[in-house]
Amino acid sequence: MAGRARGGRPMTTAAVRHLYVHLPFCAHRCGYCDFVTAVGREDQHGAYVDSLLAELGLEQEILAPRLETVFLGGGTPTFTAPDALARVLETLPAAEEVTVEANPETVTPALARLLRDGGVNRVSLGAQSFQPHLLDVLERRATPDVVREAVYLLRDAGFDNISLDLIYGIPGQGPADLEGDLAEAVALAPEHLSCYELEAKPGTRFTRAHGAELARQVDAMEDYFERVVDTLVSAGYRWYETANFCLEPERREGRDLRARHNLAYWHARDYLGLGVGAVSTVAGMRRRNKPSLAAYMRATRSGRRPPRELEALDDETRARERLLLGLRLDEPLDLGRVRGALDEQACARLVARDLVELSTGEDGPAMTLTRRGRFLGGAVTAEIVAWPAQLPAELPAQLSSELPAELPAQLSSELPAELPAELPSELVAYGDEASSMPAGPSSPHGLCRWLDTRCHEAGPERERGTAGDAATIEDMQLSPRKREILRRVVEEYVATGQPVGSKGLVERGELRVSSSTVRGELAELESLGLLTHPHTSAGRLPTESGYRLYAEELVESLDGRPASLGVDLGSMRDEIETALRATTDMLSRATRLLAIVSAPSLETATIRHVEVLALQPTSVMVVVITSTGGVTKRVFRLDEPVDPGLVAWAAEYLTDRIVGVRLGASAVRRRLEAAELSARERSFLALIGSALLEVGAEEGPEVFVGGATGLFEEARREELEATLRLLELLERRAAVLELVSEALEPRRPVVHVGPELGGGQHHDVSLVGATYGIRTKALGAVGLIGPVRMDYEKAIRSVRAAAFELSRFVEDVYDEV
Repeated sequence: MAGRARGGRPMTTAAVRHLYVHLPFCAHRCGYCDFVTAVGREDQHGAYVDSLLAELGLEQEILAPRLETVFLGGGTPTFTAPDALARVLETLPAAEEVTVEANPETVTPALARLLRDGGVNRVSLGAQSFQPHLLDVLERRATPDVVREAVYLLRDAGFDNISLDLIYGIPGQGPADLEGDLAEAVALAPEHLSCYELEAKPGTRFTRAHGAELARQVDAMEDYFERVVDTLVSAGYRWYETANFCLEPERREGRDLRARHNLAYWHARDYLGLGVGAVSTVAGMRRRNKPSLAAYMRATRSGRRPPRELEALDDETRARERLLLGLRLDEPLDLGRVRGALDEQACARLVARDLVELSTGEDGPAMTLTRRGRFLGGAVTAEIVAWPAQLPAELPAQLSSELPAELPAQLSSELPAELPAELPSELVAYGDEASSMPAGPSSPHGLCRWLDTRCHEAGPERERGTAGDAATIEDMQLSPRKREILRRVVEEYVATGQPVGSKGLVERGELRVSSSTVRGELAELESLGLLTHPHTSAGRLPTESGYRLYAEELVESLDGRPASLGVDLGSMRDEIETALRATTDMLSRATRLLAIVSAPSLETATIRHVEVLALQPTSVMVVVITSTGGVTKRVFRLDEPVDPGLVAWAAEYLTDRIVGVRLGASAVRRRLEAAELSARERSFLALIGSALLEVGAEEGPEVFVGGATGLFEEARREELEATLRLLELLERRAAVLELVSEALEPRRPVVHVGPELGGGQHHDVSLVGATYGIRTKALGAVGLIGPVRMDYEKAIRSVRAAAFELSRFVEDVYDEV
C-alpha cells in the first residue's frame, strides 16, 4: 500500500511534498497526443517499474517523510501490467492525496480493488466526450457506456473522489454536442471536472486529417468556454482554476475537492518528477529527464540518475511563474510574492478595464482576475507580467535549432545541440488527464506552450511587441511632445499621402520648438520603429507600429456616448437583416472604406414563437420564429390522420414551454421528452421535434459587405495592389468574417494593423472593428477595412457609433437580455 518507504533507507529532512510518477505505456496513441508515451511494450512494464523504483531510491532523500500528494500520470497508468502497477503503489511514500489517471476501458472490478488496496484515493478518468462520433475523431476506445460503467465500478470500490476530463473544440463538435457532454458528466456527479480546449500540433496526422475543421472550431472556442463555465457553475461546481471545477464543499460534507497536486503547481511549490520525460522543480532548479525510454532504463539499471536537462531558476523567473500560474486561480494572489514580476502600469490599465481586481489580504495587497479577465485568461496575464529587458520581443519559431552558441553553465552537458524535430514541446503529463491540457499550463512545464498560444491569440505584437515595436505608448515612455509629433505626422500623411518633414511641422505652428528639436524627436521616433522615411532627404511617414500606437491612443481617449450613426434603426422594428444592411451602407458612405457587418449566429438566438397547424388530416406544419426574425417552416406527413385536439395541445404546450429557450439548447430536448408527458404526447412531439432542434443547424452567420467601389476610387496608386487583394477577399465570405471577428472586446473598438491580421497578404491593410450585442453576450461584429493609410479617427468613431446603435437595436429585438 502507498505509504511504505523504500527499503529502510534513512530520509533527511526535506521540503518536497509533491511527487509525480510517469507511467508512459498506452494501448494506443491518440492522434492529438504529444506526450511521452510508449504503445504496448507489455514485456517492458516490469523492467520499467524496476527503473522507476531505482530512481525513487536515488531521490528519496529530497522527499519529506510524509507527502501531501502523489500523482501517477502517463501515458495510461492503468494500462500498466497489474503486478507492476501494484509494485509501484506498494513502494511509493504515503501521501494525503494519491491520484491515478485512468482510461475508462481499463477500469475493471479487479483494477478498482487494486487501486483502492494500493492507497489510491482519487481517480482521474479521461472521458473526453460522450458523443460516439467525437470519440471516433479523438481515436478514443471507450464508448459512453464504458465511461459510465467505469464510474460505477469505482464507486462500488469505495472511491468518493473522481475527476472526469472533457475536451471541447473537437472537429465536428457543435454547441448541442458540448451541452450533451456537460449534461452527461454532471449526471454522473463527479467530485471534479477538467474541461480543456483541444489543441492539435501543426504537422501531426491529426492536424492533417482535420485541419479545416480545427480552424472552424477556433472561432467557437470562446462561446464553448463560456458554456462550460456557466453550465458547471449553475450545477454547483466551483470554477476554481481556468480549466478546472470541483463541487462546492457543502455538496460533499464540507470537503475541499480541488486537485491538491495541481494546486502545488499553480502555487509554484517544489515537486519531484520520476520517470522518462518527467520534470522536477527542486530548490530553484528545474530538471527534465530526457524522453528516451532506452536511455532512462540503461542509466537507472546501472545505479545512475537518468540523463536530464538542468535549468537554474532565478528569483525573477520564479516570481513570473508564481504570477502567471497563480492568476489562473479564483483566489487572491499575494502581491508580495510577485512584486518584481508585476508590470504595475499594465496592472493599473487592467484594473480600469475591469479585468483585474485589487484587494487587501491577510499578508497585504492581493490581486485576482475578474470574471471577464478570467475568460480572457492568458491575454491578460501576458500583459501584466514585467518581462525582462533582455527577453527577445518575439521568440524565434525554430527555437530548438537556434540555441545560443554558449549554453548557460546550469544546463546539463548532455543537452543536444539541436532537439529532434519530432520532439513534442511538452513531454510529460501534469494535472488531471494532462494530454488534453491546451487550455492552460496545469504545470510549469506547460508554461511556455501555453503562453505562446495565448500571446499569439491576443496578438504577439500587442502583448509583448515585435522587434522595434512596443505594446503601448506608455510602455515606450513617449514624452507628450513625442506623442504630439507622432500624431501630427500620422494625420498629415493620411491627409496628403506625402512624407512629413520637420520644417513643415514647425511652420504650421503650435509645437513652439525649433526645427532642429523636431528633427531630433523625429529621429528618435524613427529609432523606436514608429516612423520611417523613403530616402535620406525625404520627410517621415508612419510605420505599421506608428499607426497602431496612434490608433490605440485614439481608442483610449474616446469620450462617453458615441456620436450618432446617422441612420434610424429604430424604425426597422424586428427586421435585423434590414438594419444590418443599412448600417453597412452608412459606414461605407461615411468613411469610403470597406464596411463589413456580421449577423448574429442563430446559435445565439432564442425561439420567439411556435405554431403547429393541421394542413390536412395527414399533414402538419410547424412554424418557428426566432428572436433574430428568422422564420422556418417544416411540413410533416403522417401515415394516419392526426387528432386536431393533439395538434392544438402541441401548439399550446410548445408556446408555454419552448418560447424563450436558446436554439439547439439541451433544454429544448428535455422539454420535448418531459417525464410528465403521456406516451401519445411524447410520440407526437418526437415526430415534429426536429423542426425545433434543427433550426439553422446548417447555416453560418451572414456577412454584409459594402463600399468596394468607394474603396477602389479612393486608393492611391501604391495602394492599388492591397485594394485588389481586398476585393478578391470579398469572394470568400468566410475569410471576411474571420477578419472582422478579430474584434474581441464588446462595444469597444480595436485596431489591427498589417501583420496583426494574420498572413503576409494583409501587411498593408488595417482593420478597425468592434462587437455589438446584448448585455451578456456579443452577437456580431462591425468592421472597416482599408489601406494602412486611413483616417483612423473617423473609422474608430464610426465603428463605435455603429456598434452602439446595433447593440441598442438588438437589445430591443432579442428576448435574451
